[in-house]
Amino acid sequence: MPSEAQKQTYDAIMKIYDHAESAVDLVEEFAEISEPLVPDVEKVVETVEKNCDVLLDNLEKYMKSGKGLSGVEKMKMLKAKKEIDSAFEEFFTKINNKG
Repeated sequence: MPSEAQKQTYDAIMKIYDHAESAVDLVEEFAEISEPLVPDVEKVVETVEKNCDVLLDNLEKYMKSGKGLSGVEKMKMLKAKKEIDSAFEEFFTKINNKG
């Protein structure tokens, strides 16, 4: 059974998916003016999917083994989180510059 910290980590990863979905919803809601942003949203969604898979895979390894992650696994997770953050930052920068 997962610990409370593991549940919180899993929930935090799932929230990343929610944020990506919110970006898609925003572009769909304002389709006429946001059409140029579709490729940017697609990039965010692809980045989130790819990198959340890395996060979830490593969380699952940790939960199954009960041992800490290796340095390589931790670096993969940090890289995945950084790529997600960068994708959102780039997306919101483009939105702010268009407004």
